[in-house]
Amino acid sequence: MQSADQLPASSCIGELPFTGPAAVALLFCGWRSEGLLLKRIGFLLIGMIALTASGAGMTARMPLSFAEPYSGKKVNNYQVTLPVARSEKRLFMIPEACEAAMSSFASGASQWGTRVEQRMWWKVRGDCQYYGFLYRFPKMPSEDYVSSYDFMNAYLRDIPMGARCAALENPASIPGCEPFPPGVPDLSRLLPFVDRGMETPRIDVSPCQMQNGIFRGRVIQDKDGVHCEADLSAPGFRVISVNYADVNGDGYLDVVLRLIPLGRHAGRMPLILPLTRKDPNGVFTVPTGTVLPEVPGNQ
Repeated sequence: MQSADQLPASSCIGELPFTGPAAVALLFCGWRSEGLLLKRIGFLLIGMIALTASGAGMTARMPLSFAEPYSGKKVNNYQVTLPVARSEKRLFMIPEACEAAMSSFASGASQWGTRVEQRMWWKVRGDCQYYGFLYRFPKMPSEDYVSSYDFMNAYLRDIPMGARCAALENPASIPGCEPFPPGVPDLSRLLPFVDRGMETPRIDVSPCQMQNGIFRGRVIQDKDGVHCEADLSAPGFRVISVNYADVNGDGYLDVVLRLIPLGRHAGRMPLILPLTRKDPNGVFTVPTGTVLPEVPGNQ
């Protein structure tokens, strides 16, 4: 959590050449605080693409769920009243008012109010950046090979993991083993991963599979492949949302998993893992050219 003296004093939001409610996605920006000097270091991703007058391309989208402020309930949108100045508050409907919310945030609104309200500003910022990441390409994808898969009960063998590929020869040329783009999390770094080589494990192991979005345990790699030893006290991760969109504009539907690490010393900031595949039986890979929003967990 950033303190009030680390808040950005300016933003690229104000540099947009056009604004208005007919915008499909938001702008992602990053800042770094160096004492009193705030230096913008992020990237400028222009996603404010106007919709057609009919709104085509918006109605067929799969709904995006958010955690409602204070209650935590999963909702498709939410209202939140936040301070925008020392003695002024404003009601925002998220995600419909994301453009206005991001503009207020960029003007330093998150320095006002109580500590709880300041934290809520950062939640709104994260939700709006995520919304913009998903929907910055207005054209609906024409190919879908991801939505039929049960990602809440996914097998880890289907998820790109660096440690699983480490023993392979020239792994970068193997689908699912390509290098991770900047910011994309390697889930094997969240798990105890044991390579037993040619040794046969003397413990009870089973296929590595999430259960209702949760995986906790040790990953055992041996001569027969990858197995898991379930352990509810071991580190792991929990998938908090599964969303679908074409995040790189290539015409193929992608899936975006938001997850949080589990464990005593694990960070609690959500990670964003986008995945795709180009045929029904293909392996899942990170979409080519993926540019993630600036979220603390993925840094």
